[in-house]
Amino acid sequence: MGVIRDRAFILQLPEELLDNIVQEACRMDKETWSNELYENWEQRQKYWEERFRTPASLCLVCRRLNRIAMPYLYADLATGRTPREPNYIDNIVPSLKLLHRSCRNNPDLWRLCRSLTVYYDGRRRRRDPLGYIADDLTTWLTEARSFSFTALAFASGDAWRLCRHAMSNFEHLEALSLRSENCDIDVPWLFDILNETGSSKLRTLELSGLSLHYKNTENRTPKLEPGTASLTTLRLHNFFLTPPILKKLIRWAPSLENFRLESADHDCSGKNSYPWSLATLQPILAINRKTLRTIDISINHQPGLSGFDMRPFERLEEIRLTACTMFRLRETAAVDSENMAGLLAPSLRIFHFDLTLDKDPYRDIALDSFGVAEQNWLRHFAQMAVEKNCPLREIEIEFCPYPGFISIEHCNMCIYPWDRMDALARELAADGILVRYSRPNLSRDDWAGALQTRCDCDGDRPCFACSGRRGDVPELEM
Repeated sequence: MGVIRDRAFILQLPEELLDNIVQEACRMDKETWSNELYENWEQRQKYWEERFRTPASLCLVCRRLNRIAMPYLYADLATGRTPREPNYIDNIVPSLKLLHRSCRNNPDLWRLCRSLTVYYDGRRRRRDPLGYIADDLTTWLTEARSFSFTALAFASGDAWRLCRHAMSNFEHLEALSLRSENCDIDVPWLFDILNETGSSKLRTLELSGLSLHYKNTENRTPKLEPGTASLTTLRLHNFFLTPPILKKLIRWAPSLENFRLESADHDCSGKNSYPWSLATLQPILAINRKTLRTIDISINHQPGLSGFDMRPFERLEEIRLTACTMFRLRETAAVDSENMAGLLAPSLRIFHFDLTLDKDPYRDIALDSFGVAEQNWLRHFAQMAVEKNCPLREIEIEFCPYPGFISIEHCNMCIYPWDRMDALARELAADGILVRYSRPNLSRDDWAGALQTRCDCDGDRPCFACSGRRGDVPELEM
């Protein structure tokens, strides 16, 4: 084969192949700058710059690449700013004003947008000076399939006006995300909008900050017409409502396949939230037991697996539970055959054991959170799955301890957590069960160096993390 001397050889490729190459390059940009960085307010400016570096550069090469890369450049747009950002989004190059001018002067760009993200500060007494950009974009970009709206406060009527305006214009909306930093999303207003817009094509709904503690909500009854939504995915974060509200959402979506619930002890107003437990959730989720495929739950009000029976869920393939959901604070991960059996849905294939959220929401993850008790629990769970012919094929352990956090008790027999995971993986491989786990964020030496003995263990007596029995270690005086 002769040497290709033409530096622009790539431009000789067929249109379809060249488009695939550009698409893959843009996809790699998005995955490299993941949502973890995206959620970091201080890094948001860098996120948007790097995420679109490839399509922005390709648009300047030549007319042909401009035509191919332009849809990827305008596919995901963001507008708005919040006081939490030291570098406001409008400082990004191209700035929001330039983006607005480009869209205003070239209506052909409107059809390219597939995802629109709006940040809004509903606390401001005066209208946002850049609010007109959000108003215009939600009017022009009617082909958007995904709409994400984040407000520091939803109490402002202007925030709801903008949200309602956008949802009414997006006729092809498939994914909707509403987030409130102040946890003041008015549920009746939300349900009214969902009923009015119809949302016939809506497949994914993500809500963060729903609460009934606000004056606009107290004397109104939220209503949703059961069985009218085409929703398949429902994600609820900072959920401070009662079972009747959750039942309305579940009954509203008869084809629900993916469910996630994340709640805490207190909402943003400082009032206690409903004391959720897995036993309380089970009958509510059972409404869609014939359709649910994935369940993801993180609650710490009343931990415990008792009453959480997933065996009636015919199509359930994946369960993710946090340790603070399964076990009480400073409680041994006790092996309870009855509770374990309840997790073994007929089609269960993947079980996620999440240790990234500590039992105490105000405390960092301990260095020894994955000890002998957790290892034994997962071993017995896998063995029970094999005995009961459950199609379990994968266990995923999420573990990322905080290097600076010192656990309560240690001994000279403590084992590197990832060594435990390695041993568990080798043991379960014989049964055809794959064990995956987070990459170590601490080397073995760094982990050992971070441990500090804070209990007086006699000789080689193991600590709680190594024995799984708190009685082996004297109680500490707090």
